[in-house]
Amino acid sequence: AWRNTQSALPLAAPLSFYHPDNEKCASIENEYYWGKEMLIAPVLEKGLTSRSIYLPQGQWVDFNSDQIYAGNQTISYPLNIENIPVFIKSGSFIPMSEAILSTRDYKPGIINLHYYPSKSDTADFIMYEDDGITNKSWINGANEQLHFVGLPLQDGSATIMLHRNGGAYKGMPSVRTMSLIVHTLKAIPEKIEINGQNVTVYAGDAPDVFPAAHWDAGKQLLYISWLWDHAPVRIFFH
Repeated sequence: AWRNTQSALPLAAPLSFYHPDNEKCASIENEYYWGKEMLIAPVLEKGLTSRSIYLPQGQWVDFNSDQIYAGNQTISYPLNIENIPVFIKSGSFIPMSEAILSTRDYKPGIINLHYYPSKSDTADFIMYEDDGITNKSWINGANEQLHFVGLPLQDGSATIMLHRNGGAYKGMPSVRTMSLIVHTLKAIPEKIEINGQNVTVYAGDAPDVFPAAHWDAGKQLLYISWLWDHAPVRIFFH
């Protein structure tokens, strides 16, 4: 919504909005972008067990399974009641919170930052935060912007940078509990650093200490956790 306010980019957009020169995208009416990171292919007919989905240029990751698909192709996607087709473009951040029933239960001091690295594209995302109540907080400075940048992978090495801009607002956390969840890695990294400090990687559940990292071999997910006081952060792993 903040991106929409600042630049008038739509929250939901047809594929042709981001691919104006792609004639295939211009003809597709049953898929859409949510932001510029997520492609949604809703199921519009009862009883379908599969549907065709066109994936535009780029590399796409199945949100449900982490399976990787090349772009510029049409795929046949299996459907079930728990499997709505959602794809994340490689080179994207997707910030998430714990499941809540109301925005009143939202905890701004805890961020699960899902990262889908790319070999060719830089991930660049600004997360806007305010108190959720004050009108026009984006004008009067009662807000903050959390900026996440992930550089393209270089020979298996990744660099992620975080910094904060903005003012202050009631209830703003002074320290955040951060969890960076890195998808589509093939193996546990040999080395992880946060601002030059080595981070221990645990094969099982990481102990309740910060910073720490945990490798989930079954899901092939890397979890890196630390306490962020909003000073600039540089994360490196190889």
